[in-house]
Amino acid sequence: MKGDSQIKKDVLNERSCDSQSLIGSLLEIGIVAKIQVRPSGSSFITDTQLAETVSSILKSNSTVNEENIRIKVEEGCVTLTGEVKKEFQRQSAKIAIQHLAGVRSVVNLISQHPGNNRSHLV
Repeated sequence: MKGDSQIKKDVLNERSCDSQSLIGSLLEIGIVAKIQVRPSGSSFITDTQLAETVSSILKSNSTVNEENIRIKVEEGCVTLTGEVKKEFQRQSAKIAIQHLAGVRSVVNLISQHPGNNRSHLV
């Protein structure tokens, strides 16, 4: 097994190579890690922070009754569920959040049911 100094040397040498070579080298020496790549200068937004931002945006949107919408965020993928009275409310919820920083995708599972007033926010 390689020592720390040899691993450091190998990694530094690999930095000049492509990312596939570096990943191969890390796997060879038994290092397994989840690596996230984001543009330089961007700040990291947690799923919890993103869910709070989505909730706030939907609360401030006068066309959406956010009390009837549940929000789930997993690795930047926002899933909206619940029920609204009109189709434009369903679409408005997605449009309001789809370009927020940290949102990778939006899955809009909100259904339209005229006359529904159930309240569930997760």
